[in-house]
Amino acid sequence: MEPMAQVEGHAGLGRLAGAAFDFSADVGLFVPPEAEALRQRWLGHLEEAVRRHGKGRIRVIETGSVPDAHVFGARMIAMSGGVILRETVQRPKRLAGLRPGGWTPEMPAIYNGRGTLSIAEPELPRPGERTAYLLGQATFDNYYHWLVEIIPRIPLMKAALAFGMQLVGPPLKQEFQRQSLRFHGLDPASILEIRRPWRFPRCVVSTPFAAGNTWLSSEIARFFRAGGAGGAAGASGVGSRRIYITRRAARNRRVLNEAELLPMLLARGFEVVALEAMDFAEQVRLFADAACIIGPHGAGLANMVHAPAGARVVELLHDSFEAGATSYYALSQLFGLRYSLVVGPARPGGEAGANADFVIPPALLGSAMADLA
Repeated sequence: MEPMAQVEGHAGLGRLAGAAFDFSADVGLFVPPEAEALRQRWLGHLEEAVRRHGKGRIRVIETGSVPDAHVFGARMIAMSGGVILRETVQRPKRLAGLRPGGWTPEMPAIYNGRGTLSIAEPELPRPGERTAYLLGQATFDNYYHWLVEIIPRIPLMKAALAFGMQLVGPPLKQEFQRQSLRFHGLDPASILEIRRPWRFPRCVVSTPFAAGNTWLSSEIARFFRAGGAGGAAGASGVGSRRIYITRRAARNRRVLNEAELLPMLLARGFEVVALEAMDFAEQVRLFADAACIIGPHGAGLANMVHAPAGARVVELLHDSFEAGATSYYALSQLFGLRYSLVVGPARPGGEAGANADFVIPPALLGSAMADLA
């Protein structure tokens, strides 16, 4: 991929160096007293996150371009001259759907730039001779990935439009996508939504803003702290609201004894919110005034990006979660929020793995809230 500075020299679409931020294992960790092995496992997850990132870890955002690009519909994978742009793939298995037969043994080599991908396609549509700017490689329909990985690209999108480029993305299926774009001053109609492969004379791509649970660019915080949240409290605000996010209407990761916990929460001034009933602007205003956020592991916690620095975040999770330190731990580190984790037992006989429903022992939640009058 050719750096933009060498190819087109467009100001505003160059290298974003980011800034350092700290990861710390010194967080509130609340597990059942008898579950010492669970405690040690989570301490190991947090220490591993610190070891891998530590002080000064930076994800640099590069923007570059390639000529005569094929873009594969909603997957947003781009190819030029048979060579896949690795920056648009995220992981090798995403290549499996690009041609009949699915996964083949040579695909890891193709992903790593050591081979070409031959795909028989009819003549692909072209939107004139405009250069395409790809919105990104996130899971677009998921609120967390959209908010953390796509919305902070809006300054790049606006710069691309100013230079006459065509914004290109997958179909915008969720109302929060259109609402959030409008909230941040970008007309959703400016995005060409593609469902099938297209061909462009040149394609511009920025490297990911996030990857995995804990790889984050400081550009995410810079966007929201610099007014990207349209009036959110930001770095200097002081919040007053205590928020509990319910997932009772979700299909998974529900707190099964939530009714038992609500009296404790209400007694401490928490308001119970069902985010699926709120529009994007309402969510921004709510979390911009947050003093404490409690909720089960889920996309709604991503709204912590709107919260003032120093706000409390208490993530509720279950003991069968094996993916290591969570995205919300990492976001709290990036945004200067005080993070705690409460881990309860997964539902016996229920869905296994990361999406299990679970129970939070009231005593554990009480300990996590001990300093809240």
